[in-house]
Amino acid sequence: MMNDIEPVTEDTIEREIAKLTPEDLERIRKALELWRAQMLCLWKLCPKARCRRAHACSADPDFCVERFAALVSEDVHVALDVLHDAKLFGYSYDDACALAPPGSIEAYDVWIAKLHGPQAAPFTSRDRETD
Repeated sequence: MMNDIEPVTEDTIEREIAKLTPEDLERIRKALELWRAQMLCLWKLCPKARCRRAHACSADPDFCVERFAALVSEDVHVALDVLHDAKLFGYSYDDACALAPPGSIEAYDVWIAKLHGPQAAPFTSRDRETD
């Protein structure tokens, strides 16, 4: 495990990942897919009623991520990658937005607005930020 003094860098992350078992890697992959599904609000598109009722992915994020990833623009995927990496390295949301390629965070905001429809209050990526 990384000690509390060592700064988080790509090298330290790669060293720690190399120590993980295949089961650990699968749990991490699944957690990342769940995070992506939540950030993309895929529960709104999911055919599973329990996901729609819970307003969250209820079990298997791969189910929706695999089916709906093609609907999401490359800019939105880039925005999620930047937000994830920024969170990993301890950047604030505002710093992550500044680091994101032009138009990607805006594309994410448009994606979320489309899912929530015209009846929803204005809803930006800042509102969607989750732990």
